Amino acid sequence: MRFEFWRNDLFQKWHWQLVAEDGAIIAMSRKPYPTKDACLVAIRAFQTANQQVAVLEIEPPEPIYCRTHPANFEAKNDGGQVPP
Repeated sequence: MRFEFWRNDLFQKWHWQLVAEDGAIIAMSRKPYPTKDACLVAIRAFQTANQQVAVLEIEPPEPIYCRTHPANFEAKNDGGQVPP
């Protein structure tokens, strides 16, 4: 795995992402950082915090109902409208 970071030229802010060996993005910054140093501090904090994170196998959580998800539409729903 590797961290990648870059500056967005339009807004002059820095971002990071954690990338797996196959190129899949595993994690990325939710907020932009004002400086390169601030971005690197965030990466180091992420690395440090995740060295000590427990890995737990749990029971699957209860499914969350989303009224706009296509799987929750009834076949007879007319016109693709969101159900009430």
